[in-house]
Amino acid sequence: MKLFNKYLVLGLAALLLAGAVSVDAKKGRKLQPGAAISSAKIEILSGEEERINTAIALLDTLFMNWGPHAEGLYWMTQIQVDLIGKRADLKVKLPLVERMVAYSDSLGMCCENKDVKKKYRKKCDDYIEEIDSLKVLFWRDYYNSGVSQIDDVGNLMEYVAQETDSSALASYQSELDAKLDSCKDNMTLAIAIDSMDARTYVGLASAYEKTQDMATSRLWLEKALDKTDNRREVLIQLAYNSIQSNDYCDAIPYFNEYIDIITADDGVMSNPDNIPGVVGTMYNLTICYNNCQRYGEAYELSQTILTYDPENSEVLQGSGRYHNQMARLANDSANVYKESDREKFDHWTAQKDIRFDSARVFLKQAFESDPNNKSYADEYGVTCAILRKFDEAAVAFSRISEIDPSDSQNWSSLGDCYLSIQKFDEAANAYEEAVELDPNNKSVVQTLRDLHHQLGNSARVAELEAQLK
Repeated sequence: MKLFNKYLVLGLAALLLAGAVSVDAKKGRKLQPGAAISSAKIEILSGEEERINTAIALLDTLFMNWGPHAEGLYWMTQIQVDLIGKRADLKVKLPLVERMVAYSDSLGMCCENKDVKKKYRKKCDDYIEEIDSLKVLFWRDYYNSGVSQIDDVGNLMEYVAQETDSSALASYQSELDAKLDSCKDNMTLAIAIDSMDARTYVGLASAYEKTQDMATSRLWLEKALDKTDNRREVLIQLAYNSIQSNDYCDAIPYFNEYIDIITADDGVMSNPDNIPGVVGTMYNLTICYNNCQRYGEAYELSQTILTYDPENSEVLQGSGRYHNQMARLANDSANVYKESDREKFDHWTAQKDIRFDSARVFLKQAFESDPNNKSYADEYGVTCAILRKFDEAAVAFSRISEIDPSDSQNWSSLGDCYLSIQKFDEAANAYEEAVELDPNNKSVVQTLRDLHHQLGNSARVAELEAQLK
């Protein structure tokens, strides 16, 4: 007997139900293949489940005595199909489904093996076609049931989140657990039939995601990634799954591969309607980089984003913040060498100014693209003030005074800018607003007093002196 035949016979024997022994085998009589199959068919077609063991024993004897046999394997597969239909419990179905698949695979190997006698491989195409059709039907039934239960799990999660009555909550939770368990069982059955179809793994991941079990969800998505022909879809799910788990660093490789795939797809990138989605994904990756303190990579990706969307104010602000951070680091380096190495001190001081100026350029673009955004205006104004570009800073702080007139600190900053460029009347007006909003700010009151003294407003000086006392 060939090695394949021995392996197949031993594998089939291991699948038999315990205790199933052929009556004819006990007598020592060696049934011919046709007789064994005919006898097994009589037992199977009787419809009586207790006679199934006899059919199994007859077919097992066939395999042990004569080796692989296509029709025998077909009927052994049909036995599992019939038993699956008679079982209601999904967990009980699983070993039967696994046997059905094992016998189906053995049928395929038997039909392909030229060492098996040709007469034992009759009607192979018909048997395989019928069994494959049954497997497809089973797979669809289990998968579709699982998908439906995923939706049910989502709805029940909403009920659980909104319910306040303890008894009703317990009822919903019990139903939720049952639905999730059934969903897992259905998807597991589908996987047993076709372990290479990524949809079942994604389905299980979705079920766990709805219950906020992100770690288990990610495990199933990683299994799906190994099997899918559409890595892009699974990669983006893995990326956002990681973000939902606050695992920003874990999300980075998924985002990177997704972006590499999508930007290399001319069909996607040539359609202007797709660009906002691509840019949004890139921006989310920059957030991950920043959260993982990989600021340089975040900045580099931001510059790529600006090639697609040059007026993206959030990215412009992020680029400005990056240069501001680099400027502060350069300033720290300059301070290290302030007393010990004049050349290095000058170098790092120059680097600080260059970085702050780069920040100013990006923040100015962000401010001009959305002048109603207080954050953009504030960061632009502060950066300009650091660079002593007080006229530009005054424009930003003046805009904030319109956006948020109740911000006393901004009025004070605006007054400082006007004072620096010797617009004394404007400075006094700004300080007056600051003092009215925060009369206990002694520093601003003193600055306003001195300014009015310079302007010759003695009456107002007296009032401010009294306020200080």
